Amino acid sequence: HISTATISGVMYVDPPKDGGELLLFEDGEFYKQTIEKDKIYLFPYWVWHQPTPQKDKLIRISINFEYKCTKRPLHKVSKQMW
Repeated sequence: HISTATISGVMYVDPPKDGGELLLFEDGEFYKQTIEKDKIYLFPYWVWHQPTPQKDKLIRISINFEYKCTKRPLHKVSKQMW
């Protein structure tokens, strides 16, 4: 997504009940986010991300999206450009 987005996002319409968390990797650390139905998760395009394997047999329904703008957001604390 590096050349196509500024901000990436995902919303889970029907998250799995067992597994399927959102895994993010930044600054040498992994972060695992338990997902909830109808919540939107946003993160900078350059953060490595993937869902963890789900353990139940139901189909996971999610909506992935990207937002691109010509100006890069600036992190409030670190002053790092996204």
